[in-house]
Amino acid sequence: MAPDTVKEPAADAGERMGQMVEHVQMVVSLIERRRVSLEEILRMLGRVLRQHSLVRRKKIDYIVGHLNKDSP
Repeated sequence: MAPDTVKEPAADAGERMGQMVEHVQMVVSLIERRRVSLEEILRMLGRVLRQHSLVRRKKIDYIVGHLNKDSP
């Protein structure tokens, strides 16, 4: 008979997200050799996450949208 395994409670998703943002802040600070604020990190992540909209659309939809944007 296998012994019962005790699982630790999973961390809250918000808590994990906060830890991940803090980790990104620390790594960026080390890379840039300066203190990077949490606000800078959140702005950077927001900018990066907005750039992925192309992936969600079919290539032809992106092309048509781009052509319609600059149409005469």
